[in-house]
Amino acid sequence: MQRGEIREKHGLEGGCFGDFCKSCWCNCCTLMQHEKELEQRQALLQGSSEAYKPNGGMVYSDQTQQNNPGYA
Repeated sequence: MQRGEIREKHGLEGGCFGDFCKSCWCNCCTLMQHEKELEQRQALLQGSSEAYKPNGGMVYSDQTQQNNPGYA
């Protein structure tokens, strides 16, 4: 399923130009967004009451900072 189809089917905001840019420069991220969006919506259709839980983001360990003193 393409990004535009997902937006249209689920009433999400966005447009063709933004879809194009994201697909060109952030292709892996775009594919993951598609997958997560569809997984969440499928779970809701199957009766799951669990809300979407976004990833906490990237976390760097203390070891990464110790091995790279210029890293801050």
